[in-house]
Amino acid sequence: MCLSAQNQLGLYLGNYSGTNGLGYNPSSFNASKLRWDFTLISGGTFAETDYIFIQNTSLVKLMTTAKPLVNFNTENKGSGSNEIYYQFNDAKRNMQNSNNAFVGSPAYTKKLNRNISVGFYAKVRQALSANQIDQQLSEPSLTRWQIADVKNLKPTRTTGMVWSEYAANFAYGFKNGSKIYSYGINAKVLVGNQAIFINSPNTATLTKLDSSLGVDASALEYGFTYVDENFNIKNNGNGFGVDIGLTIQDKNYLDEINTWKLSLAVSDLGFVNFKWNSEYHKINTTQFNTIPDSTFAQTTSIREFSRELSNVLTSNPNATNKGPRFTIYTPTAINFSLDYHLAKNLFANLHLSRRFIHNPRQIEKENVIVTSIRYETRFLEFGLPATLYNDKDLRLGAWIRIGPVVIGSDNFAPIFIEQNQLSGADIYFTLRINDLSLDFKSKQKNSTKERCYW
Repeated sequence: MCLSAQNQLGLYLGNYSGTNGLGYNPSSFNASKLRWDFTLISGGTFAETDYIFIQNTSLVKLMTTAKPLVNFNTENKGSGSNEIYYQFNDAKRNMQNSNNAFVGSPAYTKKLNRNISVGFYAKVRQALSANQIDQQLSEPSLTRWQIADVKNLKPTRTTGMVWSEYAANFAYGFKNGSKIYSYGINAKVLVGNQAIFINSPNTATLTKLDSSLGVDASALEYGFTYVDENFNIKNNGNGFGVDIGLTIQDKNYLDEINTWKLSLAVSDLGFVNFKWNSEYHKINTTQFNTIPDSTFAQTTSIREFSRELSNVLTSNPNATNKGPRFTIYTPTAINFSLDYHLAKNLFANLHLSRRFIHNPRQIEKENVIVTSIRYETRFLEFGLPATLYNDKDLRLGAWIRIGPVVIGSDNFAPIFIEQNQLSGADIYFTLRINDLSLDFKSKQKNSTKERCYW
């Protein structure tokens, strides 16, 4: 599954995105004509999965129906319309699975003078990545696994985290000839709430036996935090992060056609050290082991699972436990955007976001290529993005900004339109005020006198 808030162009792409753009490129506000901007609340979630899908439904229908959700199989095939079926993909290639979402509030940024702007924002974020999962781990493949059959599973890693971030923004801009240059940085304090990671660095060889699973000599490390029944958000670790960005634009980019704006940024370069209510495990076996099918029959938590796994591999339930400390790295990405002023109030954009992996315990950002066109004024904005997700899946979306409200989706159709295979959907929003929204009526009458620092 994939939940992603960083790909939602309607929040940060426009020239009046304000504080929403800081997490994508910390120089974005300094490059805009806004003097100040305050976000009351914002949020977003995007879902996509290669592993499973729901048949013949939409997101709205799924959320409003009273019909039970049941697993589709040959026994209930064609049984009627009293149920909604989910079905597992019979994967023919490695599976991409990740997610992230956020809720943000408050956020504020302001230009102190013609060169300097400052700001801050706070967010709670959640993310999980499990990319390049071996296709042999798809549910249909596991169901077909026969006794004595051997599976050689490719190296894989899964990383997930819930964390809060508190960012201070500083940006500096200046004019040089016909261009305006803006540089920005976000310095972030990160508070880790929940986390899990699994890293299998080598090929794992598994053999299905009559009543057990055979495991060749292998290496595995994993860590997790404790989750109570109420899923309370606790401070289980701390860390730091940074975003850096650059924006270059024609001086008259907003006012004249055939002008452009280019931005480049590195986002989410950071880490969280977990050290409370957590466990780090390391397994390094040197011989063939068998794990009986009944080993985990009575386990009800990941802690119990870890004790049983350690006991069956080492004859000691605590041997693999190396203490409470482990580190999770945030989903670093390199972001590029080229914006072109096509006609009055009409802009075209090319956006690329590529994940930058520097540690096996890192959450992996999704790779996206997006082309979009938008109509934009100070009060109204409407955009149409086409997204190539992870370089293979095309998604169509839309967003609209009316005054202080933005709502949009990068994958719009599954929300309302019935899909043969529903594997994802997306929605995001924000509510904010700024100097343009407060005195829009007066500025509408005299738009040529809009304050400009350059």
